[in-house]
Amino acid sequence: TMKFHELQALIQGMTRKEANEIADCAGVGQTTIAHIRKGRTGNPRVETVEKLIAVLGSRRKSRKAKAEAA
Repeated sequence: TMKFHELQALIQGMTRKEANEIADCAGVGQTTIAHIRKGRTGNPRVETVEKLIAVLGSRRKSRKAKAEAA
């Protein structure tokens, strides 16, 4: 299971555009994900973290499947 600091590190490594796309897919506000990226949110709601992890997990699986098909 991914921990918040791991999620935060992934988001901090994204561009603003990438992070906003994740936020939109997860149904999380862009302000919220911006605060996570900038380290301003140290304790977000559990459902926010779960939504972001679900989207990131599905994107990872999609990328892995594409790489294996190539």
